[in-house]
Amino acid sequence: LWLGVFTSRRAKTARVQIEKNGLGPLFGKLQTLEDSEYKKPDPRSIEPARRHLEQMGIGSHDILYVGDTVEADWNLAKACGLDFVGVLSGGMVKREDFKEAGLADKFVIDSVADLPKLLK
Repeated sequence: LWLGVFTSRRAKTARVQIEKNGLGPLFGKLQTLEDSEYKKPDPRSIEPARRHLEQMGIGSHDILYVGDTVEADWNLAKACGLDFVGVLSGGMVKREDFKEAGLADKFVIDSVADLPKLLK
């Protein structure tokens, strides 16, 4: 698996959070607010990350977008035709919010720690 971060945070704060949690070595790409003139959920906002993945031979059908909001993440994934898993640990939304937005319950997890079980 190849992991990347696509965040609406600024690079400085995103890097601090990733390093504070010892996660830096896990991620091959960090795309932040400064990397695109567009913001989530605009499908053009993800283009820098998609180009990076395409250069590595990874197409849209191989991408799993994991996000913690309906508005920015789930709507972006739908607009881009990406598989999606909603995660509740961000505290931004409730399971019902994802369900009401059309995401099947089996694709909503409590924490990213639950992701390996879902992928099996």
